[in-house]
Amino acid sequence: MRYAFALMLVLAMTVFGSGAQSAPDDPEDPQALENVWSNTLIVFPDRPSSFITRGRNLDRMLELRPVTGRYPAVVFLHGSTGLGTHSTQVTKIIRAMAEAGFVVFAPDSLARPVAPYADASTFKSRIGLPEVQARIAEADMVRKRIAAFTWVDADNISVAGFSMGGMTVHNIPTGDFRSYIILGYHCGPHSNRQLEGIKLPFDKPILAIRGQNDEWYAGGPNAGVNCGMYLRNYPNARSIVYPSTPHDVSQHPDAMKQVVAFLRKNATREIASVVGNAPQILSSRFDGSWSGLMECSALAGGRPFSNIVNLQVTGGVFRWRTQVAAGLRGFSGTITEPGEFSASGLIGANGLLEDVSPSAENTLVKWAIVFGGPVVDDRTIEADGGWGTNPCKMILRKAA
Repeated sequence: MRYAFALMLVLAMTVFGSGAQSAPDDPEDPQALENVWSNTLIVFPDRPSSFITRGRNLDRMLELRPVTGRYPAVVFLHGSTGLGTHSTQVTKIIRAMAEAGFVVFAPDSLARPVAPYADASTFKSRIGLPEVQARIAEADMVRKRIAAFTWVDADNISVAGFSMGGMTVHNIPTGDFRSYIILGYHCGPHSNRQLEGIKLPFDKPILAIRGQNDEWYAGGPNAGVNCGMYLRNYPNARSIVYPSTPHDVSQHPDAMKQVVAFLRKNATREIASVVGNAPQILSSRFDGSWSGLMECSALAGGRPFSNIVNLQVTGGVFRWRTQVAAGLRGFSGTITEPGEFSASGLIGANGLLEDVSPSAENTLVKWAIVFGGPVVDDRTIEADGGWGTNPCKMILRKAA
Protein backbone atom coordinates (compact mmCIF):
# COMPACT_ATOMS: atom_id res chain seq x y z
CA MET A 1 0.00 0.00 0.00
CA ARG A 2 1.21 3.46 -0.87
CA TYR A 3 -0.29 5.35 2.03
CA ALA A 4 0.30 5.06 5.74
CA PHE A 5 -2.75 4.06 7.71
CA ALA A 6 -1.77 4.15 11.34
CA LEU A 7 -5.20 3.72 12.83
CA MET A 8 -5.03 0.83 15.29
CA LEU A 9 -8.20 -0.86 16.41
CA VAL A 10 -8.03 -3.34 19.27
CA LEU A 11 -10.13 -6.51 19.18
CA ALA A 12 -10.89 -9.27 21.61
CA MET A 13 -7.37 -9.82 22.89
CA THR A 14 -6.74 -7.44 25.76
CA VAL A 15 -6.36 -8.42 29.42
CA PHE A 16 -8.56 -6.43 31.77
CA GLY A 17 -9.72 -6.24 35.38
CA SER A 18 -12.04 -8.90 36.72
CA GLY A 19 -14.56 -6.45 38.14
CA ALA A 20 -15.67 -5.09 34.76
CA GLN A 21 -19.30 -4.15 34.26
CA SER A 22 -21.21 -6.10 31.61
CA ALA A 23 -23.65 -4.80 28.99
CA PRO A 24 -26.41 -2.41 30.06
CA ASP A 25 -29.86 -3.81 30.81
CA ASP A 26 -31.51 -1.81 28.03
CA PRO A 27 -29.86 -2.29 24.61
CA GLU A 28 -32.09 0.47 23.19
CA ASP A 29 -31.20 3.10 25.82
CA PRO A 30 -31.24 6.39 23.83
CA GLN A 31 -28.39 8.03 25.73
CA ALA A 32 -26.20 4.92 25.44
CA LEU A 33 -26.82 4.77 21.68
CA GLU A 34 -26.07 8.48 21.34
CA ASN A 35 -22.76 7.91 23.14
CA VAL A 36 -21.99 5.07 20.72
CA TRP A 37 -22.68 7.32 17.73
CA SER A 38 -20.62 10.15 19.18
CA ASN A 39 -17.62 7.80 19.33
CA THR A 40 -18.28 6.00 16.04
CA LEU A 41 -15.15 5.91 13.90
CA ILE A 42 -15.76 7.01 10.29
CA VAL A 43 -13.27 6.33 7.49
CA PHE A 44 -13.97 7.89 4.10
CA PRO A 45 -12.99 6.07 0.92
CA ASP A 46 -11.36 8.90 -1.00
CA ARG A 47 -8.46 9.19 1.45
CA PRO A 48 -8.46 6.17 3.78
CA SER A 49 -5.04 7.11 5.12
CA SER A 50 -6.17 10.38 6.65
CA PHE A 51 -9.83 11.28 6.05
CA ILE A 52 -10.96 9.91 9.41
CA THR A 53 -13.28 11.27 12.07
CA ARG A 54 -15.66 10.39 14.92
CA GLY A 55 -19.41 10.82 14.89
CA ARG A 56 -19.24 13.80 17.24
CA ASN A 57 -16.85 15.57 14.83
CA LEU A 58 -18.53 14.59 11.56
CA ASP A 59 -20.23 17.94 10.90
CA ARG A 60 -16.97 19.83 11.40
CA MET A 61 -15.06 17.39 9.22
CA LEU A 62 -17.59 17.88 6.41
CA GLU A 63 -17.17 21.65 6.75
CA LEU A 64 -13.42 21.29 6.43
CA ARG A 65 -13.72 18.96 3.49
CA PRO A 66 -17.17 18.65 1.87
CA VAL A 67 -18.10 15.25 0.46
CA THR A 68 -19.03 14.99 -3.20
CA GLY A 69 -20.83 12.01 -4.66
CA ARG A 70 -22.78 9.23 -3.01
CA TYR A 71 -20.89 6.44 -1.29
CA PRO A 72 -21.86 2.85 -0.51
CA ALA A 73 -21.28 2.12 3.18
CA VAL A 74 -20.28 -0.63 5.57
CA VAL A 75 -21.19 -0.68 9.26
CA PHE A 76 -18.26 -2.46 10.91
CA LEU A 77 -18.67 -4.06 14.35
CA HIS A 78 -15.44 -4.31 16.34
CA GLY A 79 -14.27 -7.09 18.64
CA SER A 80 -14.60 -7.44 22.39
CA THR A 81 -12.41 -4.58 23.61
CA GLY A 82 -13.59 -1.88 21.28
CA LEU A 83 -11.72 0.76 19.32
CA GLY A 84 -8.15 1.30 20.44
CA THR A 85 -4.55 1.45 19.21
CA HIS A 86 -2.94 -1.87 20.09
CA SER A 87 -3.44 -4.25 17.17
CA THR A 88 -3.60 -4.09 13.39
CA GLN A 89 -6.07 -6.81 12.43
CA VAL A 90 -9.16 -4.61 12.28
CA THR A 91 -7.12 -1.86 10.62
CA LYS A 92 -6.52 -4.17 7.65
CA ILE A 93 -10.23 -4.92 7.32
CA ILE A 94 -11.35 -1.30 7.46
CA ARG A 95 -8.55 -0.15 5.16
CA ALA A 96 -9.46 -2.77 2.54
CA MET A 97 -13.13 -1.76 2.54
CA ALA A 98 -12.38 1.97 2.43
CA GLU A 99 -9.88 1.64 -0.39
CA ALA A 100 -12.44 -0.42 -2.30
CA GLY A 101 -14.77 2.61 -2.34
CA PHE A 102 -16.91 2.18 0.79
CA VAL A 103 -17.26 4.67 3.62
CA VAL A 104 -16.87 2.67 6.83
CA PHE A 105 -18.73 3.41 10.08
CA ALA A 106 -17.38 1.57 13.15
CA PRO A 107 -19.64 2.18 16.18
CA ASP A 108 -17.79 2.14 19.52
CA SER A 109 -19.74 -0.24 21.76
CA LEU A 110 -17.56 0.60 24.75
CA ALA A 111 -18.95 4.14 24.74
CA ARG A 112 -21.74 2.47 26.71
CA PRO A 113 -21.04 1.93 30.45
CA VAL A 114 -19.40 -1.44 29.72
CA ALA A 115 -15.93 -2.95 29.90
CA PRO A 116 -14.19 -5.43 27.55
CA TYR A 117 -16.11 -8.65 27.20
CA ALA A 118 -13.26 -11.15 26.92
CA ASP A 119 -10.02 -12.09 28.67
CA ALA A 120 -7.10 -12.95 26.40
CA SER A 121 -5.12 -14.47 29.28
CA THR A 122 -7.64 -17.30 29.57
CA PHE A 123 -9.36 -17.12 26.16
CA LYS A 124 -12.65 -16.82 28.04
CA SER A 125 -15.55 -14.49 27.37
CA ARG A 126 -18.69 -13.43 29.19
CA ILE A 127 -20.69 -12.52 26.11
CA GLY A 128 -24.37 -13.40 26.40
CA LEU A 129 -27.68 -12.42 24.90
CA PRO A 130 -27.84 -8.89 26.44
CA GLU A 131 -24.41 -8.01 25.04
CA VAL A 132 -25.30 -9.23 21.55
CA GLN A 133 -28.67 -7.46 21.65
CA ALA A 134 -26.86 -4.23 22.55
CA ARG A 135 -24.50 -4.61 19.59
CA ILE A 136 -27.42 -5.35 17.22
CA ALA A 137 -29.16 -2.18 18.44
CA GLU A 138 -25.98 -0.19 17.77
CA ALA A 139 -25.68 -1.53 14.21
CA ASP A 140 -29.31 -0.72 13.51
CA MET A 141 -28.96 2.78 14.99
CA VAL A 142 -25.99 3.56 12.75
CA ARG A 143 -27.73 2.13 9.67
CA LYS A 144 -30.81 4.30 10.20
CA ARG A 145 -28.73 7.37 10.90
CA ILE A 146 -26.44 7.14 7.89
CA ALA A 147 -29.25 6.18 5.50
CA ALA A 148 -30.51 9.76 5.90
CA PHE A 149 -27.18 11.27 4.77
CA THR A 150 -27.39 12.56 1.21
CA TRP A 151 -23.84 11.32 0.53
CA VAL A 152 -24.56 7.72 1.59
CA ASP A 153 -26.19 5.29 -0.84
CA ALA A 154 -28.99 3.95 1.38
CA ASP A 155 -29.50 0.96 -0.93
CA ASN A 156 -25.88 -0.13 -0.46
CA ILE A 157 -25.32 -0.31 3.31
CA SER A 158 -23.73 -3.61 4.35
CA VAL A 159 -22.67 -4.85 7.78
CA ALA A 160 -19.46 -6.65 8.74
CA GLY A 161 -18.18 -7.82 12.10
CA PHE A 162 -15.00 -9.33 13.49
CA SER A 163 -14.86 -11.71 16.48
CA MET A 164 -17.64 -10.55 18.84
CA GLY A 165 -18.73 -8.28 15.98
CA GLY A 166 -19.05 -11.34 13.73
CA MET A 167 -21.04 -13.09 16.43
CA THR A 168 -23.36 -10.10 16.41
CA VAL A 169 -23.77 -10.13 12.63
CA HIS A 170 -24.96 -13.73 12.40
CA ASN A 171 -27.57 -13.02 15.08
CA ILE A 172 -29.15 -10.03 13.27
CA PRO A 173 -32.75 -11.12 12.63
CA THR A 174 -33.64 -8.52 9.99
CA GLY A 175 -32.77 -8.06 6.32
CA ASP A 176 -32.21 -4.30 6.45
CA PHE A 177 -28.57 -4.47 5.31
CA ARG A 178 -27.52 -5.11 1.74
CA SER A 179 -25.11 -7.92 2.66
CA TYR A 180 -23.57 -9.52 5.76
CA ILE A 181 -19.94 -10.44 6.59
CA ILE A 182 -18.90 -12.64 9.55
CA LEU A 183 -15.15 -12.66 10.31
CA GLY A 184 -13.30 -14.61 13.01
CA TYR A 185 -16.34 -16.44 14.40
CA HIS A 186 -17.86 -19.91 14.05
CA CYS A 187 -21.66 -19.37 14.42
CA GLY A 188 -21.72 -22.51 16.58
CA PRO A 189 -22.73 -23.69 20.06
CA HIS A 190 -22.89 -21.15 22.87
CA SER A 191 -23.84 -21.36 26.54
CA ASN A 192 -26.99 -19.49 25.50
CA ARG A 193 -28.63 -21.61 22.80
CA GLN A 194 -30.36 -18.53 21.39
CA LEU A 195 -26.97 -17.36 20.08
CA GLU A 196 -26.23 -20.51 18.06
CA GLY A 197 -26.83 -20.67 14.33
CA ILE A 198 -27.74 -18.13 11.66
CA LYS A 199 -30.62 -15.72 12.32
CA LEU A 200 -30.20 -13.82 9.04
CA PRO A 201 -32.92 -13.87 6.36
CA PHE A 202 -32.66 -16.85 4.05
CA ASP A 203 -32.13 -14.96 0.80
CA LYS A 204 -29.50 -12.41 1.91
CA PRO A 205 -25.88 -12.45 0.65
CA ILE A 206 -23.65 -13.77 3.47
CA LEU A 207 -19.88 -14.26 3.65
CA ALA A 208 -18.25 -16.03 6.61
CA ILE A 209 -14.49 -16.42 7.11
CA ARG A 210 -12.62 -18.06 10.00
CA GLY A 211 -9.21 -19.56 10.60
CA GLN A 212 -8.71 -23.26 11.18
CA ASN A 213 -6.12 -22.48 13.88
CA ASP A 214 -8.26 -19.97 15.78
CA GLU A 215 -6.62 -19.83 19.21
CA TRP A 216 -9.84 -18.69 20.89
CA TYR A 217 -11.56 -22.00 20.16
CA ALA A 218 -8.65 -24.47 20.09
CA GLY A 219 -9.56 -27.65 21.96
CA GLY A 220 -13.09 -26.46 22.69
CA PRO A 221 -16.46 -27.59 21.32
CA ASN A 222 -16.22 -25.07 18.46
CA ALA A 223 -12.68 -25.96 17.34
CA GLY A 224 -13.94 -27.66 14.17
CA VAL A 225 -17.16 -25.70 13.74
CA ASN A 226 -17.69 -23.04 11.07
CA CYS A 227 -20.60 -20.95 9.84
CA GLY A 228 -20.84 -23.00 6.66
CA MET A 229 -22.41 -25.82 8.66
CA TYR A 230 -25.38 -23.51 9.29
CA LEU A 231 -25.45 -21.95 5.80
CA ARG A 232 -25.84 -25.10 3.69
CA ASN A 233 -29.33 -24.21 2.49
CA TYR A 234 -28.71 -20.48 2.07
CA PRO A 235 -28.57 -19.82 -1.71
CA ASN A 236 -26.43 -16.65 -1.52
CA ALA A 237 -24.03 -17.62 1.25
CA ARG A 238 -20.39 -18.65 1.25
CA SER A 239 -18.19 -19.92 4.09
CA ILE A 240 -14.39 -19.98 3.92
CA VAL A 241 -12.10 -21.71 6.45
CA TYR A 242 -8.44 -20.90 5.91
CA PRO A 243 -5.95 -23.57 7.05
CA SER A 244 -3.06 -22.53 9.29
CA THR A 245 -4.80 -19.20 10.02
CA PRO A 246 -5.42 -17.80 13.52
CA HIS A 247 -8.32 -15.80 14.96
CA ASP A 248 -7.03 -12.78 13.03
CA VAL A 249 -8.24 -13.90 9.60
CA SER A 250 -6.82 -10.75 8.00
CA GLN A 251 -3.41 -12.43 8.25
CA HIS A 252 -4.39 -14.67 5.35
CA PRO A 253 -3.42 -12.92 2.08
CA ASP A 254 -6.69 -13.91 0.39
CA ALA A 255 -9.13 -12.81 3.12
CA MET A 256 -9.49 -9.11 2.31
CA LYS A 257 -9.66 -9.86 -1.41
CA GLN A 258 -12.67 -12.07 -0.69
CA VAL A 259 -14.31 -9.39 1.47
CA VAL A 260 -13.92 -6.70 -1.19
CA ALA A 261 -15.07 -9.01 -4.01
CA PHE A 262 -18.14 -9.99 -1.98
CA LEU A 263 -19.11 -6.37 -1.27
CA ARG A 264 -18.67 -5.39 -4.91
CA LYS A 265 -20.56 -8.40 -6.25
CA ASN A 266 -23.58 -7.74 -4.06
CA ALA A 267 -23.78 -3.97 -4.49
CA THR A 268 -26.71 -2.62 -6.51
CA ARG A 269 -24.37 -0.60 -8.70
CA GLU A 270 -20.73 -0.64 -9.77
CA ILE A 271 -18.35 0.63 -7.07
CA ALA A 272 -15.27 2.55 -8.16
CA SER A 273 -11.99 1.75 -6.43
CA VAL A 274 -10.28 4.77 -4.89
CA VAL A 275 -6.79 3.48 -4.05
CA GLY A 276 -4.25 6.16 -4.86
CA ASN A 277 -6.78 8.73 -6.05
CA ALA A 278 -5.84 11.39 -3.48
CA PRO A 279 -2.31 12.29 -2.37
CA GLN A 280 -1.41 12.51 1.29
CA ILE A 281 -0.87 16.18 2.14
CA LEU A 282 1.54 17.13 4.88
CA SER A 283 0.28 20.16 6.75
CA SER A 284 2.30 23.17 7.83
CA ARG A 285 -0.48 24.62 9.94
CA PHE A 286 0.63 22.35 12.78
CA ASP A 287 4.16 23.75 12.73
CA GLY A 288 5.31 25.02 16.10
CA SER A 289 5.24 24.00 19.77
CA TRP A 290 2.21 22.40 21.40
CA SER A 291 1.69 21.28 24.98
CA GLY A 292 -1.10 19.77 27.05
CA LEU A 293 -2.37 16.71 28.85
CA MET A 294 -3.08 13.14 27.78
CA GLU A 295 -5.44 11.17 30.01
CA CYS A 296 -5.71 7.38 29.71
CA SER A 297 -8.19 4.97 31.28
CA ALA A 298 -5.89 1.97 31.88
CA LEU A 299 -8.17 -0.84 30.71
CA ALA A 300 -5.70 -3.52 31.75
CA GLY A 301 -6.76 -3.27 35.37
CA GLY A 302 -4.36 -0.50 36.34
CA ARG A 303 -5.30 2.95 37.51
CA PRO A 304 -6.12 5.79 35.10
CA PHE A 305 -3.11 8.00 34.46
CA SER A 306 -2.19 11.35 32.89
CA ASN A 307 0.88 12.38 30.93
CA ILE A 308 2.18 15.85 30.17
CA VAL A 309 2.74 16.08 26.41
CA ASN A 310 5.08 18.38 24.47
CA LEU A 311 4.84 18.29 20.69
CA GLN A 312 7.19 20.00 18.24
CA VAL A 313 6.08 20.02 14.58
CA THR A 314 8.12 21.20 11.60
CA GLY A 315 6.92 20.69 8.03
CA GLY A 316 4.55 17.88 8.96
CA VAL A 317 7.19 15.92 10.91
CA PHE A 318 6.87 15.83 14.67
CA ARG A 319 8.87 14.89 17.72
CA TRP A 320 6.87 14.20 20.80
CA ARG A 321 7.91 13.88 24.43
CA THR A 322 5.75 12.80 27.35
CA GLN A 323 6.77 13.24 30.97
CA VAL A 324 5.59 10.37 33.16
CA ALA A 325 6.53 9.00 36.56
CA ALA A 326 9.07 6.57 35.09
CA GLY A 327 10.85 9.30 33.12
CA LEU A 328 10.80 10.81 29.65
CA ARG A 329 9.31 8.94 26.70
CA GLY A 330 9.80 10.00 23.09
CA PHE A 331 8.23 9.54 19.68
CA SER A 332 8.73 10.86 16.20
CA GLY A 333 6.52 10.59 13.14
CA THR A 334 4.33 12.49 10.68
CA ILE A 335 1.08 14.40 10.80
CA THR A 336 -1.44 14.88 7.99
CA GLU A 337 -4.39 17.20 7.45
CA PRO A 338 -7.22 16.79 8.21
CA GLY A 339 -6.36 13.63 10.11
CA GLU A 340 -3.81 11.57 11.85
CA PHE A 341 -0.67 11.36 13.92
CA SER A 342 1.41 8.26 13.22
CA ALA A 343 4.31 7.32 15.45
CA SER A 344 6.36 4.37 16.61
CA GLY A 345 9.11 3.87 19.13
CA LEU A 346 10.94 1.27 21.16
CA ILE A 347 10.75 0.43 24.83
CA GLY A 348 14.39 0.06 25.83
CA ALA A 349 15.86 -2.26 28.43
CA ASN A 350 15.46 0.51 31.02
CA GLY A 351 11.70 0.55 30.47
CA LEU A 352 11.64 3.96 28.81
CA LEU A 353 10.43 4.64 25.31
CA GLU A 354 13.39 5.85 23.28
CA ASP A 355 14.52 6.39 19.71
CA VAL A 356 16.81 3.37 19.72
CA SER A 357 17.58 0.50 17.38
CA PRO A 358 15.81 -2.84 17.83
CA SER A 359 17.59 -5.45 19.87
CA ALA A 360 16.79 -8.47 21.99
CA GLU A 361 16.15 -6.14 24.93
CA ASN A 362 13.83 -3.78 23.08
CA THR A 363 10.14 -4.19 22.25
CA LEU A 364 8.53 -2.35 19.35
CA VAL A 365 5.42 -0.38 20.27
CA LYS A 366 3.19 1.86 18.20
CA TRP A 367 0.99 4.87 18.89
CA ALA A 368 -1.73 6.47 16.80
CA ILE A 369 -4.16 9.31 17.37
CA VAL A 370 -7.18 9.85 15.20
CA PHE A 371 -9.23 12.99 15.46
CA GLY A 372 -11.99 14.85 13.63
CA GLY A 373 -10.52 17.78 11.79
CA PRO A 374 -6.96 19.07 12.09
CA VAL A 375 -7.68 21.43 14.97
CA VAL A 376 -10.66 22.60 17.00
CA ASP A 377 -9.43 26.11 16.25
CA ASP A 378 -6.03 27.43 15.19
CA ARG A 379 -4.54 26.78 18.62
CA THR A 380 -6.22 23.61 19.92
CA ILE A 381 -5.91 19.93 19.04
CA GLU A 382 -8.34 17.43 20.56
CA ALA A 383 -7.43 13.82 19.90
CA ASP A 384 -8.56 10.26 20.62
CA GLY A 385 -5.95 7.53 20.70
CA GLY A 386 -4.25 5.06 22.97
CA TRP A 387 -1.15 4.19 24.93
CA GLY A 388 -0.55 0.46 24.55
CA THR A 389 -3.98 -1.07 25.23
CA ASN A 390 -5.34 2.00 27.02
CA PRO A 391 -7.74 4.38 25.27
CA CYS A 392 -6.70 7.99 25.81
CA LYS A 393 -7.89 11.51 25.15
CA MET A 394 -5.55 14.43 24.58
CA ILE A 395 -5.95 18.20 24.44
CA LEU A 396 -2.98 20.31 23.27
CA ARG A 397 -2.66 24.09 23.05
CA LYS A 398 -0.30 25.84 20.67
CA ALA A 399 2.35 28.10 22.16
CA ALA A 400 2.03 31.80 21.39
